[in-house]
Amino acid sequence: MVEVLRRLRHSGSERVRPTMEPVNRAAALIYNSLGFRPERPDAGPRQDCSSFGEGCQAMHLTLTRPHTELTSAPIHNKPFG
Repeated sequence: MVEVLRRLRHSGSERVRPTMEPVNRAAALIYNSLGFRPERPDAGPRQDCSSFGEGCQAMHLTLTRPHTELTSAPIHNKPFG
């Protein structure tokens, strides 16, 4: 996801707006950890995108350049010590 956001930023995208099912708490945790914030619903949850009948929560992230928190860096799986 970090790499996708980096590529979107470099391609000139200014904002990302994913939607998610309200029951998908794992997605909410991931989006929140990346800086996404819930959008305020204009008229409640979006009913056009839910398979559970509860509506969807829209999230948003404004992309700016440069954004050091979302740069891709190699991950090293070395033990501590």
